[in-house]
Amino acid sequence: MISVLLSVYNGDRWLAECIESILNQSFKDFEFLIIDDGSKDKSLSIIKKFAKKDPRIIYFSHANIGLTASLNKGLLVAKGEWVARIDSDDFACKERLEKQIIYAKKYKLALVGCQSYSINSEGKIENFLSIPNDHNKLCSNLKRQKIMFKHSSVL
Repeated sequence: MISVLLSVYNGDRWLAECIESILNQSFKDFEFLIIDDGSKDKSLSIIKKFAKKDPRIIYFSHANIGLTASLNKGLLVAKGEWVARIDSDDFACKERLEKQIIYAKKYKLALVGCQSYSINSEGKIENFLSIPNDHNKLCSNLKRQKIMFKHSSVL
């Protein structure tokens, strides 16, 4: 039902935790598309290790073409009715996919995002990013390029 899409370039520092946060979701009906965008660190070996353990992971590796082009390649092979984004230095709360898909279906939405925390380089929560949850305020913010939910929280 959901294609989780991750593109990584030299993201080995937090990549394992990111992947685990998706694999440990309470909602289990997803494929996990991971694109290694020409990393020169240990990212690809981390991805391969997880792919051996979990058949929901489908991974690709290519020369560095940038985030947008890599995500577009992932979208071309995504089989899910929905696409969820995550970045290699982000973690998803255990119920993220479940809550987002229920909410999107209940209110017949095409796009859902969520609040988030900022985490420092030591992995400690620094602050909470509060975003509007009113449709009209979100549309207004989008038009004026004001605060929006993080790309990594989109379903």
